[in-house]
Amino acid sequence: MQENGLELETVKWDETGFDALNLHNCRVLGVAFFPESIEFAMDLDFIVKSMHPARGKNTIASGFLPPLWSFGNCHGIAVDLETDSIVEIDELKRESPGLTRHGKVTGEETEWSWTIVCQGGAIRLWASGF
Repeated sequence: MQENGLELETVKWDETGFDALNLHNCRVLGVAFFPESIEFAMDLDFIVKSMHPARGKNTIASGFLPPLWSFGNCHGIAVDLETDSIVEIDELKRESPGLTRHGKVTGEETEWSWTIVCQGGAIRLWASGF
């Protein structure tokens, strides 16, 4: 699909593409926990492409997609953010793989410690992936 000069394709990101994923400067619009499905979700402005300023301009343009980012099989959610306005992601970290707490329910075997480092704090949780 072509939109505003950007070639867009439908992509489903999951933890297998973690090493290629860049969430830096993606804006967090909202968060939610869904206990019945053991999911933590974030509504993001995902930056698809940053474009250099037009000649004579000093503003960088960006193309965004509005995905709902969902971590499955999660627990131990800790949100520690201090902000007066916009929450943007600096980095997504995945560490400490281990056996999942809810494996018998979800069928997942491995979970990681995820840290979503934001400007003004962090969101931490354990999840099998996204």
